[in-house]
Amino acid sequence: MAKYQQLVKSIIEDIRDNSLVANTKLPSLRQLAKQHEVSISTAVNCYQELESQGWIIAKPKQGFFVRSIDMGVAQPEFKQFDSYPTSPRRNKTPYRASNGVLGVSCMPIDSETIAELDRCFIRTLKRYSLKINRYPDPIGEERLRKAISRHFCAKGFPIDHSHLVITQGAMSAINTALEIIAKPGDTIAISSPCFSGYMDLLVNLQLKVIEIPSNQNGIDLKQLEHHLQQGNIQAGLFSTTFMNPQGITLSVEQKQKLAKLSAQYKTPIIEDDVYVELSHDKTMPLPAKYYDKDGYIIWCGSLSKSLSASYRLGWCLSGRYFSEFSNYYSASSRGVSQQIQNAITEYFSTGLYDKYIKRQCSNLSNNMYQYRHYLNHHLPNIIKISDPNGGMTLWIEIKNHNTEVFSQLVKDHQLDIREGSLFSSLPIYDNYIRINIGYPIDQAQEQLDLLIKLIKVSQQA
Repeated sequence: MAKYQQLVKSIIEDIRDNSLVANTKLPSLRQLAKQHEVSISTAVNCYQELESQGWIIAKPKQGFFVRSIDMGVAQPEFKQFDSYPTSPRRNKTPYRASNGVLGVSCMPIDSETIAELDRCFIRTLKRYSLKINRYPDPIGEERLRKAISRHFCAKGFPIDHSHLVITQGAMSAINTALEIIAKPGDTIAISSPCFSGYMDLLVNLQLKVIEIPSNQNGIDLKQLEHHLQQGNIQAGLFSTTFMNPQGITLSVEQKQKLAKLSAQYKTPIIEDDVYVELSHDKTMPLPAKYYDKDGYIIWCGSLSKSLSASYRLGWCLSGRYFSEFSNYYSASSRGVSQQIQNAITEYFSTGLYDKYIKRQCSNLSNNMYQYRHYLNHHLPNIIKISDPNGGMTLWIEIKNHNTEVFSQLVKDHQLDIREGSLFSSLPIYDNYIRINIGYPIDQAQEQLDLLIKLIKVSQQA
């Protein structure tokens, strides 16, 4: 890390912990250079970077000042409507071999973590060399299931490893769950907006949807219960913690109610919890599955967001549907690579995964803060930005712009973001976008500046 970047990081930390409060005058360039024994050019680079990210402001003939932390960033509107059955729309986002940093929700892995994972692979390859030629257990190696169980038990969420199934990522688990609990033509309750990947999955399985409106506490459970009473839905599919795209989390009361409703109406609910560990304050919220005493909630998770999507490793706690899951995976022989399972078991068991998660939670918290500051600094009174307490996405509402022009500009410039229309079967989110904040802002600077430019152009169209 360059010297000026070290200074930038140090000053941002001082602003975040209120050591430097809003409107505080900062040292002059000469004073900063002398205090930290750096060159004037390093001091200039430092302040230029802080200003470009929206942390400080330069006032002519006065100097540099800390910008107000609370810049009055408005929250996106929660669309309210009476829910009804619709057909899901297929995701129209073009596939790109190299996705941009603002597109797919993911975060980079640092070199230290890569080295740790490499050592785990090498150690376990030597340790289990005589067994690498056999097929893995269809429901997952017992060592890994026990390691995952211990990990979540330590976070206050007790899991019986014998009821866990190891899957090829969370989406594989969700797909299997839908095949087990629903048939073509059935209607699935989802949140509005919801993860765009659900749409493709539901289209492929020939399922219908009823979108349940979101609110600041989670989702409109009154509407969900109404459809359960009327027998309009056969299952539910919800992300409950740091929901993609909005980043909101169902309250404890809502999660308890969701578990109660699933049992009361004997309706399975699939809980997609891939972001549950990515709390910006490092405290993992308990999932709705924690409150499920009757086994109707199917809890799905993975390493795709918390570590790496490339391993294709997830898990499922299937409750009363465990035998169906076990039979499904045994019949299809869809076991996850044994070598990957062994290495990840080692990574969990040594405590390295838990340390990594804590580092990444801090990184995501800083990223979120910087992205929101930067965007609001350059687009004041034009956008509304979500303020999530976890996860790695921002949901942005763009006010009074030409959505057709913007969409064409995004396509022409090959800007990899996710437009709001992808997150619903209803035409109500066209003026919204979702961006990934998993990467440090300096790695997304070029794409962010392009996004800002295109939003401004669409405002004038």
